[in-house]
Amino acid sequence: MFRFALGAAGVLAASVAVVTSIAFSIDTTLRIGAVCYLLIAAPAVVLAFAAARSHGAVVRSLHPGKAANV
Repeated sequence: MFRFALGAAGVLAASVAVVTSIAFSIDTTLRIGAVCYLLIAAPAVVLAFAAARSHGAVVRSLHPGKAANV
């Protein structure tokens, strides 16, 4: 189900990009796309760290000889 949602979101985003390009300009579409990527960066980092933490990833501490489970 999750893959279907991602596929649908991709198709929808492409359609919105085409409509935006026609209505405004390609430059505006590129700027909107850049803003969207910047906005999604923070949640992506949070999710990546949460996934690493939930899988018991080992993160090196400030002391090179030691490692701590997070």
